[in-house]
Amino acid sequence: MRTPWNCLSEGIQVVDLYTGKHRTPIKSDLVNVSRVVDFLSDVDICEKTRTGLIPALASANLIYGLGILESGITFGFGQLVLDNEFARMIKHTLTGIPVSDESLAVDVIKEEGPFRDFLSHVSTFNHMRSQSRPRLVDRRAWEDRLSFGETDLYRRPTDQARHIVNTHRPEPLPDNVFSRLRSIVEITEKELRI
Repeated sequence: MRTPWNCLSEGIQVVDLYTGKHRTPIKSDLVNVSRVVDFLSDVDICEKTRTGLIPALASANLIYGLGILESGITFGFGQLVLDNEFARMIKHTLTGIPVSDESLAVDVIKEEGPFRDFLSHVSTFNHMRSQSRPRLVDRRAWEDRLSFGETDLYRRPTDQARHIVNTHRPEPLPDNVFSRLRSIVEITEKELRI
């Protein structure tokens, strides 16, 4: 279930997706935010892991702040993608931890005995990714990451946001929905004399 959120209207500035510079938001930013949000399936649940988990555990269905930086002054596309990663982790946490003989590795504990190495056991290998599957957060050793030409946690989500903006095309609204929304906009613009 996707829950409502609010982001771009909170920012006084936006971090330009292509130059990385702070600037005043323009209409195309709203279009690009919509495109990124439409693509990111998990973005709508929480803002960031640390501040998002507790409200999520309390069954909150609206937490704002996705993509927001600098106490709400700036919106960042890369931050929005990164916040999606955190939201996905939080949603996974909310599914709970399975408790069974297999997940507790009862047979492995009996087999290996106390004070033995469980990390190298095939059971650990088979279950090690069941609690966390980050896509952007890289847990490899720094030296290993550098040897693969690793980018940092600013570059990876920013590159993904650029890719989304450049390639994602949301499914068009049905004609009747689009017509109704257009009429609402026209009526509002007429009332506000825009």
